[in-house]
Amino acid sequence: MIFDNPAMEAVIDFKWEYARSHFLRHALLFVCFALLFAVLTGALKNSFVVNNVRANANNEENVHIRAFVKLLIFTFYYLGYYLLASEIVQFYHEGWRRYISVYNFFDLASIIMPLAAYTVTWVRESRGTVPINQVQQSTVAMSFTILVLWIEMFLLLRYFAVTGNFIYIIINIVRNVWPFIAFMGIVVLAHGHAMYCYFVNQKKSDLNRMVHNLIYKIIME
Repeated sequence: MIFDNPAMEAVIDFKWEYARSHFLRHALLFVCFALLFAVLTGALKNSFVVNNVRANANNEENVHIRAFVKLLIFTFYYLGYYLLASEIVQFYHEGWRRYISVYNFFDLASIIMPLAAYTVTWVRESRGTVPINQVQQSTVAMSFTILVLWIEMFLLLRYFAVTGNFIYIIINIVRNVWPFIAFMGIVVLAHGHAMYCYFVNQKKSDLNRMVHNLIYKIIME
């Protein structure tokens, strides 16, 4: 094999120092990007942004606070632009056939989804009072985005030798048992759809009575 050649091993060891710095810098920038998204959206609970800025957006006494939050927003978009540009460069360099993979999919999704979710939320809040249905939509989008960010955090551990081995094992297991995972996913989806069809037309009072009766039966038994 080509990697058994001592000359190739020497070249890899020589280049690895620069490659490791690149990967670690990329991981650090993404962590900062994710933290900014969590702080600005309230996913990471804080009273600084959520209460002081949004509630007092028109208060002149909070000029410095608003300026700092604008700096956070600018940094968030700048990091998002930088990470997205890096993915585009990688796509043009490798081509779409080599680019398509689980890792690159989550790399791209974990950048686009936070940018889109926060932009939509920001635009809606800038217009004034947000309707309840839009708040619910934003909550669902934020929750799913946070899940994708955590998955990307997990996949970034592949840059380290110890954790990278475990991630490689997990990915290989998923590739081998994907029919079983797909089957279980269909079963869960079928049950969820059936329950949705059953409860969608039920009145809230009827649902509460059914839940209370079910809990009572479980306790009595």
